[in-house]
Amino acid sequence: MDHRTIEHIIVHNTKYSLRKGAKKAGDVDMADADANKPKWDSKKLAVGNWFSGTRYFRAVEIAGDQIKMRSES
Repeated sequence: MDHRTIEHIIVHNTKYSLRKGAKKAGDVDMADADANKPKWDSKKLAVGNWFSGTRYFRAVEIAGDQIKMRSES
């Protein structure tokens, strides 16, 4: 399943929905985005800065209520 096509997800009995006005997969005009342009100013980089990222996991084994996952870096 392509995560960009998800309109809602339920986690711990709470439903999270794609907010009104958000763009769906295929709606983004890549001509507007400059892929070669940095998203942050490297001159402002400092020790102690926080960063985030995205990782994708693949289920490789299911045994009862245990699921073994593998992450591709």
